[in-house]
Amino acid sequence: MGSLGSRDALLLLFLTLRLLLLSNVSRGQDSCSEEESGVEIFSKKVSANFQFKLKESLYFVSNVSALTTYRALPSESLTISTVSLRDGLSCKPCLRINISVNATGLPRLRGFVVRGLELSENTFHSFRIIKKKGSKIEDLWEVTYDCWRVTSGQYISVTLFTQPNYGLSVNKMYYISNRDAKPDFHYKHKAEEKKFEISVPDGPDVYVRLCYQANICEDLESSSKKLINSSKNASLSYEHLLPCLCIEAFYTYRDSKREKKCPFLEHPEPYIEELLQVSVREIDYHSNTMSVRFESPCPVKPTVTVCRKQNGRCVTEHKAIMKEHGKVTSVSVIICCQKGSATGGFLAVSKLQLPACPDTHRLMLLTPEDAT
Repeated sequence: MGSLGSRDALLLLFLTLRLLLLSNVSRGQDSCSEEESGVEIFSKKVSANFQFKLKESLYFVSNVSALTTYRALPSESLTISTVSLRDGLSCKPCLRINISVNATGLPRLRGFVVRGLELSENTFHSFRIIKKKGSKIEDLWEVTYDCWRVTSGQYISVTLFTQPNYGLSVNKMYYISNRDAKPDFHYKHKAEEKKFEISVPDGPDVYVRLCYQANICEDLESSSKKLINSSKNASLSYEHLLPCLCIEAFYTYRDSKREKKCPFLEHPEPYIEELLQVSVREIDYHSNTMSVRFESPCPVKPTVTVCRKQNGRCVTEHKAIMKEHGKVTSVSVIICCQKGSATGGFLAVSKLQLPACPDTHRLMLLTPEDAT
């Protein structure tokens, strides 16, 4: 009986370890699909629409004459993409090569040579694929090669040649994205023109945009995102210079991490007056009540008072009734104390609670009686 109990315990332990292993693999698969392009493979393989022999080299070899003058193959002859190659519980970026060549006019075509050079790592890759004798094929030759293990965050130069050498080739430069990287960028503020000039260093293409930072960075209605690369600058214009105005950059591939700079958030004082002007959307006078709709692009909450002008000072008369609905704050106040007698008051939206902002700014809204 005791022996049977021991076997049961060992079996239970084995099953527990097995479940933990499967759980880890499952989690690894999830992160694998997110890490690269979403295409996941479990082993290196090659497929073609003809029978072939494959030779791979990890060192540089030359089968072309320095005197050869090359003509370009069509760009669609060579397609490059990144897949995820599973390695145990993790995934590594791997370069997929697709070849599609129309052999019309190339009667002696036997196959292809492909070479790649990782520029930052100075790592060379190559393979040669040759059609077996007797293998029949139509004019369109197609090959999918999975794949070269590569290092992310750099460019790779890939060149396709014909075999034998017809003096035809196509070269492409491809950026191996790093999913953890954020794009760097530089900006120059041209306040008199109400715009930013944005530039990026050498690297892949980058989207840039202006936004107002609240819970999320929300797009400006007057500005859209722009695509820039290392050889060009982008100009982003704005209508209102507010303390929460930010510049955000992200790569063009899916789920890129974002880099954000908010130049005015630490020193917002010069921009609060414009923020107040922009945030007050509607003013309504009805009977002896004044209502204001306050909706700010920045994460602020107003303090509102009603006061009476006396000897050039604002003497508080009544407290306002404030109601919040999401981003919108509605303010209602009674501006007439007694029937037939006006206070000569006005509404003061003041003391904006913005981080690092002193609460001394006011926006005065005159009542109809006071305006006359």
